[in-house]
Amino acid sequence: MTDLRFDQVSVYYPGQDGPVLDRVSLALAPGELVAVIGASGCGKTTMLNLVAGFQAPASGRVMVDGRDVTGPGADRAVVFQDDALFPWLDTLGNATFAARMQGVRRVEREARARAVLAQVGLAGAEGRRIWELSGGMRQRLGLARALVADPAILLLDEPFAALDALTRETVQELLLTLWGKSGKTVMLVTHDIEEALFLATRVIVMAPRPGRIVDAIKADFGRRFLAGEATRALKSDPAFIRLREQVLAGVFARAAA
Repeated sequence: MTDLRFDQVSVYYPGQDGPVLDRVSLALAPGELVAVIGASGCGKTTMLNLVAGFQAPASGRVMVDGRDVTGPGADRAVVFQDDALFPWLDTLGNATFAARMQGVRRVEREARARAVLAQVGLAGAEGRRIWELSGGMRQRLGLARALVADPAILLLDEPFAALDALTRETVQELLLTLWGKSGKTVMLVTHDIEEALFLATRVIVMAPRPGRIVDAIKADFGRRFLAGEATRALKSDPAFIRLREQVLAGVFARAAA
């Protein structure tokens, strides 16, 4: 399992007054599922891009297992808000794409993909084209593609935002189930406070202007789901509602400041 660390990270964008991120420090323990939330402009997606290696900090360090992130790597995979699938490939072709780019042999990557597709409820859809899949199925396929590549760290950028409420909850449950089985380190960026509290072991609250961490909240609702408690019961638990309102009030107050 893999740890992830931000050490006094600052990022600037041209034309902006002040840093997008200002001396952010954060450590994710191996196997932790951390959600990062906050108002628009607080630097959530920038943090994810730094871990993915899509951009570099102006100062400070982003490290995976003590090594500086200097670019994209096979040890990290990203699931985007839009499914980012390739329309010229079928379901199996999309699921195996990242593993193919890693040089995994065809027999091995297809066997791995079929197993993961079964896990995400897409067994039997291997030959379907992307336009034959619903939005929820496409998002599950995007998640499957990342898992077939077997990264140490899974990065999720608002992956369920475009889904309807029923499908979103189903895919949230799927993510928890897959995380519980794999033990991967997961970093989730989301605007949805309820989603963050339900999924994460820790919720990191960001404030904008400049982007910085202002709170860290431990949560155990995802682990309780994995232990057998029902999703609806967890999301209506008074402790869940109290935390949701506490975080919501804090995010709104800091966004208005």
